[in-house]
Amino acid sequence: MAARNSSRIALTLAAAVLVAGVSWVGTGRDGVQRLDRRVTLSWLYAARGERAVPDSVVVIEMNSASGARLALPSEARSRSRCDQLLVDDMRPGFLSLGSPEDETWPRCVHAQLVDALRKAGARTVVFDVAFAARRGRDKQQQEDFEREDATLAGAIRRAGNVLLADRVAYVPCKPGTKVCEEHGPKPLSPILRDSAAATGPMLLEHSSGELIDSFMLFREGAEPMIALPMLAWHLGRLDAHDQLAAWLATLSPTDAVLLPRSGVGLFEPGELVGAGLYFRAVLRELGTRAKNGSLSGAAARMRDLYAGPGKLLFNEYGPARVVRSLAYADALKLTRPDTARLAAIVAGKTVFIGYAERHEKGVLEQFPTHFSSATEVDPSGVDLLATAYANLADASTLRPRGSSPGIAATAGFIATVVCLVLPAFWGLGVVVAALLAYGAVAVWGFTGAFRVIPLIAPMAGAALGFTVAITVQYFVAARQRRRVFDRLCQFVPPDVAKRLAQPSGIVPESVQGVCLVTDATGYTSLAERTESGHLAQHLNRYFEILFRPVIDNGGFVSDVIGDSMLAVWPHRGDSAAPIEQVLRACLAMLEELDYAGTEVALSTRIGVAAGPMTLTLVGALTHFEYRAVGDMVNATNRVQALNKVLRTRVLVREEVARAAPDFIFRDLGVFPLTGKAAPERIFELVGHAGNVDENRLRFVASFESARRLIELGDTEGARRYLDSLAKTDPTDGPTQYYLDILSARVESLRRPRRVANR
Repeated sequence: MAARNSSRIALTLAAAVLVAGVSWVGTGRDGVQRLDRRVTLSWLYAARGERAVPDSVVVIEMNSASGARLALPSEARSRSRCDQLLVDDMRPGFLSLGSPEDETWPRCVHAQLVDALRKAGARTVVFDVAFAARRGRDKQQQEDFEREDATLAGAIRRAGNVLLADRVAYVPCKPGTKVCEEHGPKPLSPILRDSAAATGPMLLEHSSGELIDSFMLFREGAEPMIALPMLAWHLGRLDAHDQLAAWLATLSPTDAVLLPRSGVGLFEPGELVGAGLYFRAVLRELGTRAKNGSLSGAAARMRDLYAGPGKLLFNEYGPARVVRSLAYADALKLTRPDTARLAAIVAGKTVFIGYAERHEKGVLEQFPTHFSSATEVDPSGVDLLATAYANLADASTLRPRGSSPGIAATAGFIATVVCLVLPAFWGLGVVVAALLAYGAVAVWGFTGAFRVIPLIAPMAGAALGFTVAITVQYFVAARQRRRVFDRLCQFVPPDVAKRLAQPSGIVPESVQGVCLVTDATGYTSLAERTESGHLAQHLNRYFEILFRPVIDNGGFVSDVIGDSMLAVWPHRGDSAAPIEQVLRACLAMLEELDYAGTEVALSTRIGVAAGPMTLTLVGALTHFEYRAVGDMVNATNRVQALNKVLRTRVLVREEVARAAPDFIFRDLGVFPLTGKAAPERIFELVGHAGNVDENRLRFVASFESARRLIELGDTEGARRYLDSLAKTDPTDGPTQYYLDILSARVESLRRPRRVANR
């Protein structure tokens, strides 16, 4: 039992370790981890639903609808007469601005919006617009472009809190890469760059056809950059900037002079990016020391962002337009006659301005997210920019927790052990319940603490563990069933062993069949003078001689009692009774017994009968045996017992002899059988016609004549027959065996005293 338990424990641990290793390797691949994150986030967002966006964020949308509502004098378009800009008041001689995708709006229009936002008290203004340097077709157009840039630059400089998008062109990310492959950036207009508080890109990791789920705060490398969301968050928290700068000055006094201070005011153009890059470099160099200190609130948050990873996961608020938005035309309309109405919307808030087409799906600047659908318009670039900033503002960026390979390996290991220790149904129930509990914890952590725990990895590991466990249990059970089947086959036929394993079990079956019964002569005296252990070995060798011909000829041993064997050959349907197989088995037994010698063999008598019988389990309570039951079985026993009276070895009933024309029988006459009402004709099996030659037939006849003379007491006549038998085939082993028997009988007749003693 201990060895079996140890083997089971070793098998369980080996299977669990194998599953853990495969799960670790399988879920460690980049493609699998991306799939895991995508599906996990989709499920978690579906379970959580939409959530409220911070009130400090407003998006002003540039699109074709707003362009149709804005118009300038047609003769003055080239001179950018923005002082005559109309909103929702189309007049003759005026033209709509059109879609910003097809035609660039005059930059003096943006200057009007910047001035209005400054007067309305916007905290920060972020343009997600490509204000690239332009070259006119002629001198007049070039002068118009320069005048527009100067107008916008003046408005930006007056505001002092405007950030501009510094476009970085890049191709879609290749799977497995950490940063998208970049090409040369589109140069920003120098006058606008020099007037803005800072410029930076909006960096997204985006592979074609994949959902957007992360954004970057920093671009590392030879030319490091800070992304727009981080710049916008930093610019709106100048008090936190000063606290962090003072704290860093205590750690690195020599570098403190290089760090610009805001004085709780505004930076000079370019200083914000420099300060951010300084924070990034110093805090990364400090490592774990950066986590210690007395900072709190926004200053501690700023420290953590600059010291943390350069890429964060979006915590999406919902589908497109979930962030509070305002049409560009409406924003300008709210400034007339003053900015009071606009101030009610944007005062103290961060305003993002960019292209956002809301009525046509699949146009420029649309990105699929986990809230995307087949009918709804996907969020635009400015939506993603505002979402990233809002995540930083309410500290809700998602935080991955746990390694997918590690969680998958752990789940696979536990599932394998549970499913191997418990029955399959209970093991599956425990694994499913554990996964449901794990999923509930994942949803709770996602909703309340913004933690993302992989869901696909543990499910894959648990599924693999369950599959391997069921497979192992199947093969173990199959091996056990095979072992039990092999053991059952030692007691019942193979087809019966199979039926025993079925729910229906053994049903009594009435069939035609042939029975063979054997009995050994002298077993009682042998048992009396032989030690029981040696007697058991002797019997096993003896029964091996009897059983093998039965099995080789298609029968099965139904019962063994003492030295007797009952073998059965059932047959079903219209097929002929297997009488020839039974007779061949009889002859094979005699031949094997003749050659085996007295150390193994016993002088054996055989009886054969055919007829109807019932195969069923016989017994009660806790003991049953599979047997043939019926009158034919009893008749076979009586035929076998007649051998003792007639001094023969194999006797068969008449129906057996008539059905086997290829065998030679000797008709012994009609005899009454014990317990039978009518006498029956009995035949002695002599041999197979093809194997008994003329000499053997003469030998059999002479042997029978000598045996009768001996029984009559004519020893001289018997001696003459013995001499003739010796000349028939003196080298034949069986012949010599029979001669020895006859000689022994002759000698016994000559010594009557010894016979009497026997």
